[in-house]
Amino acid sequence: MQLGPVSTGAENKYYAVLGSIGEVTFVQYSQPYTVSGVKSNFWPTYGVGVFDPFGFMGHFAYGAILDNQVLRSVERFPDMWHERNPSRTIVQTQSAPLPIAPNPNASLFALVR
Repeated sequence: MQLGPVSTGAENKYYAVLGSIGEVTFVQYSQPYTVSGVKSNFWPTYGVGVFDPFGFMGHFAYGAILDNQVLRSVERFPDMWHERNPSRTIVQTQSAPLPIAPNPNASLFALVR
């Protein structure tokens, strides 16, 4: 397995599969979020997550979409509107997923060095 440099974070690519040893798959995850203008990563540097793929499989619950046309919990809410100058039609889909793991003990997060 090659654990060399992998480019993530470019063109909305936030994860990369680094390789596998037996049934263990190594993934690098680097999606950022911004709060009050400060950009941070979801997973800190040297953060490692270990998941049991069979014990951690769960389902999604969905929160309410904050749009006057729906204002309820839906899996996906498609929306479309027109603008002028320049003339264009904008299409978007909104969702508010919340992953629910049936067995939280099937996961581990650790900071290693």
